[in-house]
Amino acid sequence: MYRSQSELKLLDLLTDPLTQAVMDADRVDLRELIAMLSEIGHALERPRGGGRGLEPQAQPRRDL
Repeated sequence: MYRSQSELKLLDLLTDPLTQAVMDADRVDLRELIAMLSEIGHALERPRGGGRGLEPQAQPRRDL
């Protein structure tokens, strides 16, 4: 898949007026959604090896 320099980031998509209109219609709070996505992102970054030598390799952080 080709990734161009103009590819939107998640935050760009979430703040787009059309996306905002759909979120408003669905009663989605942007701040709550961003907070939830941040919590999920941080949880996915936590080590899960449990001391068995199976520590996951660090993943590159992706900005919203």
